[in-house]
Amino acid sequence: MKSVSFISLALAFALLFSACKKDEHLFETQNVSFSECKAGQRFAEESVHLKMLSDNILKLTHINSIFNCCPEELSSSASLENNVIYIKEKESGDLMCDCLCYYDMSIELKGLEQQNYTFRIEKHDELYYEFKLNITAHLDTVIPIPSSI
Repeated sequence: MKSVSFISLALAFALLFSACKKDEHLFETQNVSFSECKAGQRFAEESVHLKMLSDNILKLTHINSIFNCCPEELSSSASLENNVIYIKEKESGDLMCDCLCYYDMSIELKGLEQQNYTFRIEKHDELYYEFKLNITAHLDTVIPIPSSI
């Protein structure tokens, strides 16, 4: 009787933990880069360029992303949870300048399945912009970001 109860309990835990898995397929980021500050640019349209490269790699470029003009470090990361791709952009440093600058940020997402996703761009852990997009083998599109953001 005790072995039946133990087996039932073990099965219950196995089901509970398997239901908590986020995404079954592999997903990774690579080749994160930022341009230099685009000094002297007064107003530039902000957008996201998405292009499917070979080997199932999606290149995402956030064009004219606004950050401080002299951060110690700019960083970006991506994660996938329940068909939502989170793109997190951050600036860090102790001595920030009293100015802003446009940068282009690129990140490659490897292992995405061809399907619909919601993209959430976050800056400093807050939602900056969100859009939905169907990822296809020949994707090459630009999503404008409204200037009211």
